[in-house]
Amino acid sequence: MRSLTQYFLALMAIPIIGTYQGALINQAPGILTSVLGLPSSINAAYDANISWDWAIQLGSGTQAFSPTLTGLAAPILNGTGAGQLSYGSLSVSHAGSTIYVSIQVTNTTSSTISVTEIGLRGTIYIQYSNGSVSTYSFLLSYDTFSTAISVPALGMAIFQITLSFTG
Repeated sequence: MRSLTQYFLALMAIPIIGTYQGALINQAPGILTSVLGLPSSINAAYDANISWDWAIQLGSGTQAFSPTLTGLAAPILNGTGAGQLSYGSLSVSHAGSTIYVSIQVTNTTSSTISVTEIGLRGTIYIQYSNGSVSTYSFLLSYDTFSTAISVPALGMAIFQITLSFTG
């Protein structure tokens, strides 16, 4: 990926510049509240766990890259209806300082579906001991293909996002 958004950069700030907080501090650092929109504090009456997940999202539109993008121009939904692709399980691996994120999609329709954009989405879950969950989703990266990738009727394709870090 060549086009990382401000959301990815904010998440990377946690280990790089030490914006993390200690276990007994209920205040979130400013970069996480201003860029990611996470709450500045949690209810002290409840314990909370934070977990995260990510997903590849494909689209059929195009838009100019901006670090403040929040979504794809025309997301292709996960499903079996017209214009939809059936998204398989996400696969994540790494080698050295490179992370590979890939997904297999299947076109179960009778028409070709063109994919012109790809994004890496991240989701943060704050799970409270009272059973409630707050969810925050972000577009971490966005790119377009120089030529559309056609997924033929009743066909499949594998899409991969490569995040490579050098120093």
